[in-house]
Amino acid sequence: MVTSMADKTEFFVIGGEYTNTSFTKLSGKLESFGPFSTFDEAYKKWRAVSFLKIDNCHTRYEIIEEVLEFDD
Repeated sequence: MVTSMADKTEFFVIGGEYTNTSFTKLSGKLESFGPFSTFDEAYKKWRAVSFLKIDNCHTRYEIIEEVLEFDD
């Protein structure tokens, strides 16, 4: 993907506890953190929230990237 100088990329950490390990249905509310301006910032948050619930095999978080396109 080619982005212009006017485009902006943001990163979010999303996830939570799921009903089972197929990770298709949340058992509660979706948790969302961000936006973060760099992947490294999002990664630090992902690592922090993931390790808080490391013993729960039904919990999963992921980093998503969103490219915001602006007109020049």
